[in-house]
Amino acid sequence: MLTFLLMACRGPTEEGSLVIEAAVVEAIPTVVDLTWEGGPATVSYGLAGELDRTTTGDGHAQLIGLKSSTPYLFEVTLDDGSDTGGGGFETGALPIALPSASVVEYADGFLEEGFFVTTSLSSISAAIVLDHEGDIVWWSLDDRSDIQIARAELMLDGSGVVYGVSTNDPSAEDRHEELVEMSWDHSVETVIDAPKYHHDFVQVDDGFYAYQALTSMQTEAGTTMGDLIMTVDREGATEEIWNGFDDFPFDADYADREREKYWHHANAMDVDRETGELTISMRNLNTITRLDMDTGEILWSLGEFGDFEITGEREHTFQQHQFELIDGGIVMFDNGTSEMLDSRIVEYVLDYDEMTADEVWTYRTDPPLFNYALGAVDRLDDGNTLVTWSTGGQIEQVAPDGTLLWRLNADIGAAYGYTQHVVSLEAE
Repeated sequence: MLTFLLMACRGPTEEGSLVIEAAVVEAIPTVVDLTWEGGPATVSYGLAGELDRTTTGDGHAQLIGLKSSTPYLFEVTLDDGSDTGGGGFETGALPIALPSASVVEYADGFLEEGFFVTTSLSSISAAIVLDHEGDIVWWSLDDRSDIQIARAELMLDGSGVVYGVSTNDPSAEDRHEELVEMSWDHSVETVIDAPKYHHDFVQVDDGFYAYQALTSMQTEAGTTMGDLIMTVDREGATEEIWNGFDDFPFDADYADREREKYWHHANAMDVDRETGELTISMRNLNTITRLDMDTGEILWSLGEFGDFEITGEREHTFQQHQFELIDGGIVMFDNGTSEMLDSRIVEYVLDYDEMTADEVWTYRTDPPLFNYALGAVDRLDDGNTLVTWSTGGQIEQVAPDGTLLWRLNADIGAAYGYTQHVVSLEAE
């Protein structure tokens, strides 16, 4: 790791004599390392006059989630109360390849906090972290022109970000198929081979992943692509746990030209770590299915090829992407088709005894957007809903009554992948 030393700082008061060294990380200059002698301490830091963030360390602390090209102050207080010290530093600039964004809507009285782990899809793909003001505070760039990074997430141990890299064209022979674990300071990069990977993955456990993988078979239409679910660990050991053609076999009676080429088109997934169950979205089948990871058994399916009787505005979702199972139901990003030109968020109450799905809430942005690819939704702990209009380069928070609370827009031409909201970037 390359760093450059900013200063050795003495305490801001006459009583403070603790010497602290502050070094901006050259590889990613929105990360700063503080070092001191004297044992465990609490570090307070923030913008000028606002030491409103804290972390802890034993002779060392790494400050993350900082804005670029911005001065900060900090104070380090030893836990035994014997000494204190502090000073300041200025972070470095962002790479020019990263698009900027700005918050364009902010409801009166609404207090946004936390960070957004997502991906930037423009001329260069990147995993990024945004703060609540839309500033990029962390990134990992990939300058290969033929790749896509659709998913990035905070690693379960809090040491950095993990993201998936796939080739834009699923039928390409020379493909990039990998999961990348990147530490906050870029000093540790673990590249995990994930054969046939595309679109999405989940963290089942620390260093153990399930992911969507491509397969194909010969059908009446020729070679038709489909999907597998595979697992991979940090050492690269893989296992196939589900083949979509087993439970959702190709059916020429339901196959238009798009389905003839790619029958399932899995595009998003989620995991319940307590039950070991996966939920998978299949865009081209307009269906979401629940899978037991241990047995490969389908537990239920919702949509055109599903078990539930659906009541609502549409007979089922169309070309849906990210979703979230919530208490008593599911909330989904319903993209709609190119004929509809109408994307929405929809929530269903699910009755697993009667196998019914009743639409209880919908949301469309204003002005309306047709999000032809990707798209994400996340029901937050406070009851608000985070919506990512990926191809529109727009992220929103919406109240339960549909009131727009917060909106962020990226530069023209920029897009976002799936988005994870976290209150803190620190390890729990």
